[in-house]
Amino acid sequence: MAIPTQAEIEDKLRGEDLNTWLDLWRAEQGPAKPGALKLIAAVIPFPIDQSLRVLDVGCGPGDAGRAIHSRFPQARIDSVDRNEFFVSLCGRGQSPRWYRRADVGA
Repeated sequence: MAIPTQAEIEDKLRGEDLNTWLDLWRAEQGPAKPGALKLIAAVIPFPIDQSLRVLDVGCGPGDAGRAIHSRFPQARIDSVDRNEFFVSLCGRGQSPRWYRRADVGA
């Protein structure tokens, strides 16, 4: 099976609802995931109005970054993953302070 190009991934996502993909991901992750994500954001020891810069390595579809961004709306989230599809999901529908990129390393 050929690995899709970034253009092919973006074309596929353009015709699909982001929430459908994320709902499928959340169902696969199980019921404990939302609580774990809230805990990740809660243990960051800064005021919520602080303008943080966060690097989410191995971001998948961006769950941890979204959780952090919901608690710290001024945060800049840099998301990195080797999976082009997940990185494409990660940044869709997010604020201008949300950044994404794929890791080109092997």
